[in-house]
Amino acid sequence: QCCHKRLRKRYFMATGAWPFDRLRTNGLVPDAILHSSTISACKKGKQWSEALSLLAVMQKVELMPDVISYSTAISACAKNDEWQQALSLFVAMQDGVLIPDVIIYSAAISACERG
Repeated sequence: QCCHKRLRKRYFMATGAWPFDRLRTNGLVPDAILHSSTISACKKGKQWSEALSLLAVMQKVELMPDVISYSTAISACAKNDEWQQALSLFVAMQDGVLIPDVIIYSAAISACERG
């Protein structure tokens, strides 16, 4: 319960809103998996900028994006011919503690092919 309250407060302070209100009413807290799934939905819906926003929100509320979060966001950018954004994410990921895997490299290469 204490962690739940702290996470809600960090999320609200970082974003000024709580986009997952329905979850909260059911006693659930958005986690990295939910954010990654939402990023994936943005990718499928061709909403690359929203995918990037969600990735930024994850960092603001101290939900560290994982390789899946980054690969999905990079793919969202690649799918929408935003190769510069995809490569920026690729570089940013490497500046952090994450090590790119085959999926990340493939997504970055795909972005460059489209660019």
